[in-house]
Amino acid sequence: MQLSINEKNTIQNFASVMTDSSKVISELIQNSRRAGATEIHIHYDKILNVFQIKDNGSGIDNFENLITLSESGWNKDTQENDSPFGMGFFSTLFAADAVIVESNGQILTIDTKKALNFEDIPAPTASPNKMEQGTSITLHGFNTDHGINVSSKVFDLALYSSIDIYYNGKLQSSSLSFRHFQKNNRVVQTPFGQLVIEHPFSTTLTLVCQDLLIGERKTYSNVLYLNNTIEMRMPDRDIILNADKFNKESYAWLKTFWTNELIQIRKDMNNDVAFLDKYFSHVMTFCKSILNDINYLPKDAFRETQKYTCRDDFAADGVPKGFTKAELQDVLVHNIDDFNGSSCNIANQFFYYANAIELCEALPDDHWAYEGIFKLEQCANDDFEISTSSGEIMEYSLEYGMVGDALIVDTDVEILHKPTGKIVTVSPDNAFALFTECEGFYKDISVNGKLESPEFVIGKDAVIEDELLLQVKSYRNEFDDNNDTELSEDRRSLTSQVSAFKADDVKQILSDLIGHIPPVLQSKLAGHKLTATIENGRLIFA
Repeated sequence: MQLSINEKNTIQNFASVMTDSSKVISELIQNSRRAGATEIHIHYDKILNVFQIKDNGSGIDNFENLITLSESGWNKDTQENDSPFGMGFFSTLFAADAVIVESNGQILTIDTKKALNFEDIPAPTASPNKMEQGTSITLHGFNTDHGINVSSKVFDLALYSSIDIYYNGKLQSSSLSFRHFQKNNRVVQTPFGQLVIEHPFSTTLTLVCQDLLIGERKTYSNVLYLNNTIEMRMPDRDIILNADKFNKESYAWLKTFWTNELIQIRKDMNNDVAFLDKYFSHVMTFCKSILNDINYLPKDAFRETQKYTCRDDFAADGVPKGFTKAELQDVLVHNIDDFNGSSCNIANQFFYYANAIELCEALPDDHWAYEGIFKLEQCANDDFEISTSSGEIMEYSLEYGMVGDALIVDTDVEILHKPTGKIVTVSPDNAFALFTECEGFYKDISVNGKLESPEFVIGKDAVIEDELLLQVKSYRNEFDDNNDTELSEDRRSLTSQVSAFKADDVKQILSDLIGHIPPVLQSKLAGHKLTATIENGRLIFA
């Protein structure tokens, strides 16, 4: 027994595979390129549904090769460099009703329906057009059933083409072809092909094989024009075989390449401060181990400690300058990037009021910056003590939120970090939250030796802001993200209650609580003297 093939069924089965007429366009352009053409002219008449491609290549010597499956007919060099599959022209039989080929003074007309039924194809005859050079292929009844946009397809193919392509008389852009793209960009030879670098230090690649874009062009990418060592899926050459292996190997090569680039740049600059100020993010990506040899970190390695809030858009600002190793010893530094929850919300208050900065990058484990840093494991709430010499508890209630206690203080508040003995002083013009409901956690404050557990500590001179309420998780859970009006009303209410609590003048207290009288009531109340009593927490006018 031997392998055999049913020729007729095989050919007919191709009809279900070759349904994308846009592939025909790319195959015919490929054939023109292999024929040594320097120009390709494509014409498409949408009304007559006629597609034509002409080139100035070497032409066709043997028309029999066109209609022989898997017989490319190309010379030895082309076969070695391009590995033609022998199906380019064959695909036209599934994309049109009739195909007319003119080359080297001959013309061949193919009725595709008859040809695919294995009926005889008339031999080429002398061409009346007497083409002196190149090849012309015309497809009558071009198949556009799958919504192919001929103009867009030609435009996309021309972008990466090594030869000029004209569509209906207009030269198409080939700005991403190697011949043009290399002019204004650096070219590097890689084991995989020629790399044109538009974005230094990018490891993202846009791949091009034999003038064809593989996949899609990626943002912030460099273009790699693949050589013939990369095996592609045939016949479309649209997917790399063993893609995972290729991706790993190409990324490893790029990482080594950019590492060497950075090492050379550092050597050429001969200024480590200037080098890290400019290339720190790339050093972190490719070769952060060299940071151990540099006694400096740029500002991009740090950010300020912002007062914690439960808002989703909580973000910290950067710092204005970098620090040398000696300078950093005089700065309070931590590496806690998330103060959410009960575990370290007091640490946030400690670092915020100490004007501490956060080391926001993961440096090498043995980097010198970690020597004196405050780490997460030593910044739990139990690692802190809070105290003040005087203060009074005020009960408050908020219409849209909660009820509870606030400590009103008129002296400094001290936050002690017990493991280090470091003390941070919070003046009476500040306010912060002690309570978070993430695990039902309360943090006590010592007021002249007596422990209290209020939600808020509010200095007598503090301006209460919306974010104070949002430091408390239980309030955040009730708060409607889309309704800042409710938040503002609660903030104003708390401000009024604190003002009233601190005031001694009863009339002033009532004025603060009642607030501004709307204009519609001002005329009605003008001149009236009102007598009021307080019953069950309500103000009753006689």
